Amino acid sequence: MPSPGGLTVLSAPSGAGKSSLIKALLGDPRAAGTAYAVSHTSRAPRPGEADGQDYHFVSPGEFREMIAKGVFLEWTETFGNYYGTSRPLIERQLASGLKVIADVDIVGARAFREAFPEAKLVFVAPPSFRALADRLAGRRTEDEESAGRRLARAAEEAAARDFFDFLLINDDFAAAENELVDIVTKGTGRPVEGPPGFWENFFK
Repeated sequence: MPSPGGLTVLSAPSGAGKSSLIKALLGDPRAAGTAYAVSHTSRAPRPGEADGQDYHFVSPGEFREMIAKGVFLEWTETFGNYYGTSRPLIERQLASGLKVIADVDIVGARAFREAFPEAKLVFVAPPSFRALADRLAGRRTEDEESAGRRLARAAEEAAARDFFDFLLINDDFAAAENELVDIVTKGTGRPVEGPPGFWENFFK
């Protein structure tokens, strides 16, 4: 089991609430000394997003230049947009003694595990697949086709969950945030296998 401190990596289907949990954690005094590894993306900012806080927003051309220079620990192209995590940023944050939390997809999590074997990998899940579909519909940030692609991808991501150390079920937000604090600061949490029957009933 990974040790406390160091690096925590979150992955989740779109709509599971991962970003909201990270924001809550970073504002929680119990997690003082934790820094967010702000990713780069080529997509346009959504309403309320700030450059350098939610993402580093760059053009597709700039992103490709960074790939060529080997800046990214991991990167991916999703639904026509690039996303990536700067390895120098992670290394600087860890070297300064900070606890670091990162937000990546399944493939990115594997890259983190290879680069940082002691990282704590956390899979964030909604209480059910139906709940995820309802959340995506309620966001109204994309059309039906795009939402359908995200749900299809979510099913693939859930199937790859065994690679992770911990499962964080975002049903009760306050409880989920408390669990995330424990994972980041103590290295303790719910094993990815989940409570009895959870995964068996997830898609029902």
